[in-house]
Amino acid sequence: MNWPKLTKGNLIIIFLSSVFFLSLLFIGHSAYQRFLIILPIQKQLAELSPVKEAAIEFENGDLFITVGLDEVKNLQDSYNEVRNVLPKQGKYSLDIVDNRDEYLDDLWRKSRFAIEEAAILNNLVTGKEIIDKYFSEVEINKWLFEVDEDYLYFQLHNKNRYLYEIIPRNRIDSVNKSK
Repeated sequence: MNWPKLTKGNLIIIFLSSVFFLSLLFIGHSAYQRFLIILPIQKQLAELSPVKEAAIEFENGDLFITVGLDEVKNLQDSYNEVRNVLPKQGKYSLDIVDNRDEYLDDLWRKSRFAIEEAAILNNLVTGKEIIDKYFSEVEINKWLFEVDEDYLYFQLHNKNRYLYEIIPRNRIDSVNKSK
């Protein structure tokens, strides 16, 4: 087979063609992510009543979703409403942003041990009793502690500030089975 001579002009054409096609591939991938993944999710999130703002980014192939929630009556319902909009397949990270201040953050830190223990040991009644007692002694407008199969939902409201925490449930029986 006779190969053509590689001249300086031919090498430049090969190089420029490679750059052009790689650029086209990169632009196509970026357009796919932006127009077929990010924008539809952002549009659906913006239509949800509890969502104040939403930001979605791709980083190293992972989808990072940050959702700022307004003050809601029920964090569990709002969180599930947000999750129903997100892709069922694929890996993503969801971060919920609230409107906390130092006082609420301090109350969260002080009640966190009882909540985390309730999540890990699946001792929800005792955890709620400890939290009930603690919040009856502090100044707080409203608080709510709810549970489903996968998470514990904890919210605090005081004046115009609110704190939301979603804690994964690590059931002690599933931990024992893995040993």
